[in-house]
Amino acid sequence: MVATKVATLAVLVLAAADAAVSTIVITKPVASTTGHGGKRLSVEWNDDGKSPSRRDWGRVNIYLATGSRDVQYKLQTLDTNVSYDQGEARYSIDANAGPNGGYYFLRFEGTNTSAAGGIPPMAFSARFTLDQMSGNFNSTVMSQVSGAAGTGQLTAAAASASATASSAPSFFSFTSTKSAAPTSSTGSSAASAQATSIKSSSAAAPNANNKLAGFASALVGLAAVGAAFL
Repeated sequence: MVATKVATLAVLVLAAADAAVSTIVITKPVASTTGHGGKRLSVEWNDDGKSPSRRDWGRVNIYLATGSRDVQYKLQTLDTNVSYDQGEARYSIDANAGPNGGYYFLRFEGTNTSAAGGIPPMAFSARFTLDQMSGNFNSTVMSQVSGAAGTGQLTAAAASASATASSAPSFFSFTSTKSAAPTSSTGSSAASAQATSIKSSSAAAPNANNKLAGFASALVGLAAVGAAFL
């Protein structure tokens, strides 16, 4: 009896998990893909025939993302309200979205949040590489993309594991900063020249004071001589 209840409970848990597992399978990009900042990235997806249905998904939002399985960051909104059946597209990658590296994946989200406790259906691509990038991640983002949690493949199983805990992977907006431009030699020279100029002015002040003191002593001496003749 107990075994039957446990088995029934397991089936119910798996059914609940399946409600959050994606029916969309992203076939491009893959782990071996290297995209380029400022260029178009080819994206392809199809239906794996499992629940939730096309109706459960609604339309689809597509994001360029980074992070770990549980803590993720939206770097760029690639498209919104895309038809579930569209199947392919090409999106220009913002070179300022982050640095060069294999930190990136696509996150698909359905627009229908009426099922699964308000959690939209989700699908994730494999992690892939972007080069020709000019952005930076701060230390908070880097802590999520480093180590096993930040390099593991994002799969439907990972998404469902989060869903069984009544939560989807968190999704924070992140705006990258451009890589700092190197200091120009001209700027350094100008700063050095300014410092030299200030230093020279400061050094000249004692000399001027010494000259004034000399003139004052001479005047005192002349006055003394004039008094002697009187």
